[in-house]
Amino acid sequence: LSLSFLDVVRNQDGVRFMMRFHGAVIGQVYGSGDCRGRFLDEVIQRGSCASGLAPYHQTAATGQPVYTIQDMTDRQGRLVHNERLLLPFSRDGETVDRILASFEFICPDGAFDNYELMKAPSAPPMLRLSATIAPQAIA
Repeated sequence: LSLSFLDVVRNQDGVRFMMRFHGAVIGQVYGSGDCRGRFLDEVIQRGSCASGLAPYHQTAATGQPVYTIQDMTDRQGRLVHNERLLLPFSRDGETVDRILASFEFICPDGAFDNYELMKAPSAPPMLRLSATIAPQAIA
């Protein structure tokens, strides 16, 4: 599965995202069989940490879903599009305390190497698209 479920942890130092659950594909792209209980900023490659975490912060702050597409390369240098949808959840109906992340990895060449895909690039992933999905009133 290409899903992860994260707790939004707020404290005096800011907001962090702890991985509560993730599917097998997510473990492979991060290069770890099990990232549960680890913070996302500990798992994401340091060079892409700020850009990788920005959509999570946006989702936590606004309570709105965020959709992104990033271009990256696998270990053989093949282009891979990383589509990510972040969905906010709140136990009290006000403050986002969990985020469900859905990923889709697409390679124009077909097959690609997903092992350590998030760690493989020689350069940070390039943001192609970022959109906050605002709710719309139905009349």
